[in-house]
Amino acid sequence: MVAETRNALTGSCHCGNIRYRLFAAHQGDALPQRACGCSFCRRMGARYTSDPEGELRIAIANPAAVSRYRFASGVVEFLVCTRCGGMPTAVTEIGNRTHAVINANTLDTPLDGDAPTVDFSGETLQEGEERRKRSWIGHVTIVFGEGQHE
Repeated sequence: MVAETRNALTGSCHCGNIRYRLFAAHQGDALPQRACGCSFCRRMGARYTSDPEGELRIAIANPAAVSRYRFASGVVEFLVCTRCGGMPTAVTEIGNRTHAVINANTLDTPLDGDAPTVDFSGETLQEGEERRKRSWIGHVTIVFGEGQHE
């Protein structure tokens, strides 16, 4: 499916330094939401969503104002804006492909529905990679020096 024919969801950190556009194969409210129970995500108040059939474009206006925070196993990078503190997305590399989830709380139009808390602390590194490969957005492009979407 061509990206332009999909449902476009947009969002950003509070100041707009990190913006994204998700071309989803499904309507926004049909996308699953989950709240990660780890200490970082709980403190950030993040609720994640993704569409494995979708395409995500992340635009970072000022890369110097982005912290790529990793903790625990270190395989996931949380993109945190150092100007406003917002964390709109998390990315990971699996093979030669970037996979990502978006923080549904940073969408321009909020999603309805619950976000059950999930606990991945018992996963092995391989189980976590397989889960992300299966359920995260696997078509991700990150561009730098852009503040607005096309």
